[in-house]
Amino acid sequence: MTGDPPLPPGAPDVAVRVGIDASPIDLADPDSQAWLMACTPPTADAERRLAAAMAVTRAVGAPVVAGNGADALTKVLDTLPPDLLAVVTDSYTAVFLDTDERQAIARVVADRGESVWISLDPLVPLGTAAEHCVQDLPVDAELIARNRAGGVFALLSMVGVIGEHRIRRVLATAHPSGTRMTWRD
Repeated sequence: MTGDPPLPPGAPDVAVRVGIDASPIDLADPDSQAWLMACTPPTADAERRLAAAMAVTRAVGAPVVAGNGADALTKVLDTLPPDLLAVVTDSYTAVFLDTDERQAIARVVADRGESVWISLDPLVPLGTAAEHCVQDLPVDAELIARNRAGGVFALLSMVGVIGEHRIRRVLATAHPSGTRMTWRD
């Protein structure tokens, strides 16, 4: 990691965790675990990181709701107490949604009031013609040129409202897996 991340001291308290997946995977099932391992990228530490992620996910025991897109997100957010700060995260998910669906997710988060959407996704549309952040934030010309030159990277970005503060920022560039980040000013 390079740069200074804009993080408060200490980890935040998390009251509720809920996942959304079009086809949830049973992490207790050995066949499902084997399938996930078969889908890992061919890097030296991918299987180790996936095994650790599966262990943490099983230990936390967060429910995973079957569904996708803004409709599923709305249903999940409607189950949460209204006084909780809802933090919606995605990692290489929104990039596969069309513009209308990404905008629908942004509206769901905005309509919630105090909430944020944190995204780790490449520029869209996928490929060297990409010009936009999945959250429709302005992207520096230097990053667009880097993408056109064939550099594979993601943007860590955040939109939403916390208290009286409206947030719309590209926070960092990152390796596609998020293992390396360069924080932006």
